[in-house]
Amino acid sequence: MIQNLRWLRHYLKTRLIGQVQARLNRPPQTDELLFVVPASSRGWILDGICKDLQRHYPAPSRVYYQADGERLPPASAYFFIHYFIAITALARDPAVWRARRLVWYTHPSDELITAGEAEIIYALNHLSRVICTNTKVQAQLIARGVSAERVTTLLGAADPDLFKPQARPGAGRVCSCTAYYPRKNPELMAAVIRAMPDVHFVLLGKDWEQWEGFAALRACPNFEYLTLRYADYPAQYRRMDCYLSTSLLEGGPIPLVETMMCNLVPVVSDTGFAADLIRHGENGYIFPVDAGPDQVVALLRQALANRSDIAATVAHLTWQAMAQELAREVKAVGP
Repeated sequence: MIQNLRWLRHYLKTRLIGQVQARLNRPPQTDELLFVVPASSRGWILDGICKDLQRHYPAPSRVYYQADGERLPPASAYFFIHYFIAITALARDPAVWRARRLVWYTHPSDELITAGEAEIIYALNHLSRVICTNTKVQAQLIARGVSAERVTTLLGAADPDLFKPQARPGAGRVCSCTAYYPRKNPELMAAVIRAMPDVHFVLLGKDWEQWEGFAALRACPNFEYLTLRYADYPAQYRRMDCYLSTSLLEGGPIPLVETMMCNLVPVVSDTGFAADLIRHGENGYIFPVDAGPDQVVALLRQALANRSDIAATVAHLTWQAMAQELAREVKAVGP
């Protein structure tokens, strides 16, 4: 990755102009927008986002699964699922420079920021548009040196035909929805569950067996772990009153929109687009990423007593609306 970044800087300074000019007579462009997903990332959550956006995109488009080392087919615009592959494309495929180049930027990688922040910022400044998932990340990128005119935010979305508003059952159930990663802060989640034995917690996800503390958590009588098909999630949400996320780092998360659309009251860490969606104390509750379990428990108690219409506050966050906004961004930028 860092080698690609350094090669990009050298490439721009020495050979880019000549090679781009040599390719001006390439075959006609066939797509207005190509959603670029690595073939190895089929089934990943960002792949699903691309499929949802492409389904509602109001102009010719398709999702393209790029094999490792493969050059991209011609298109008038590219939407890269991650800045890793956008940087790689800039470094090895001069044809990409003729098109509009948009990238989906969820959150920074600590390792890459440590190893090559200057190179990453340099590369982002040679994209047509950097689309952030939340305003916090947008501000961070601008502060680090990405041109403000190149950065915008499109908040996450959900399918209103799948995730429908409901009356909360009032049974005192709390839902979390995530695959296991250390950044999901499982220690805090487990501490909250143990501190609220009168509340039933349901975790929808996968790979949680990889966490060394999971066996002890699974033994808690008020805890339920389910690995289900995505299509079965709405039925589970209908059982719940609240949504809990204890993550240390997020771009979204998308389940925050989905559960709010189902009228669950969110209690989430101050990451991703939480502050863009939630008015603390009204349609949800936000706690600092370094909060202790007592603080989270207190907010969950408030959330379980909250009678607000949560769904109405996110009803506008649909994939169709997001795709329309993306189309406007594509038209607004040049190569």
